[in-house]
Amino acid sequence: MPGAIPAGRLLPPILAVFALLAPAAHAGNAEFDAAIGKLGYGRCHMDSCDFFTIDTAVPIASTKEGTLFAISDRVWSAGYKAHGDNDLHEYDRPPVSVGKQSSEISMVFCSKTKPVVFNYYDDKWNSVDLRPGDENSVFGATESAYQFYFAACHHFITHDPVSKNMALKLGYPFANEPAKIDAAPSEENRQPLDMVK
Repeated sequence: MPGAIPAGRLLPPILAVFALLAPAAHAGNAEFDAAIGKLGYGRCHMDSCDFFTIDTAVPIASTKEGTLFAISDRVWSAGYKAHGDNDLHEYDRPPVSVGKQSSEISMVFCSKTKPVVFNYYDDKWNSVDLRPGDENSVFGATESAYQFYFAACHHFITHDPVSKNMALKLGYPFANEPAKIDAAPSEENRQPLDMVK
């Protein structure tokens, strides 16, 4: 996903060892499983759509709340020619251009109660708290984070970042809770390992 740490950037040593030297798939968590090697869909905006492929998902640590994964992924964008004001860029249409893929490392805390996606940009980790199934918490800037989270944690590839029915099926409580519209970028200085302290 755009904004994740480039694979060549330095990570804290322990994360770099797990994320870059680990086997091609994670050790297998009974509750969480990544869609390794599958084409993932990110946000479409204006005349561009984002895509990703997860290459590895390595468990770093677990708590009773969830499991932190280091995700090695490739991201790219494709350009489309709009066909009207309500064009949704349905992904299956041939693009007019395809951007170059870049390899990155993202961190995802897979949790039914505190799901978070971490991206590295502006020389720091930035986190986005998620509420899978709560349609009021999904908006432009968070769409790709939700789609990436579902793929990284549940082997679920979706065009729909809300995916309310799937969120309910997976046991996320947010669809049945009162709406929370301000569920976007969170604690500014939070680091991935803070999730497993």
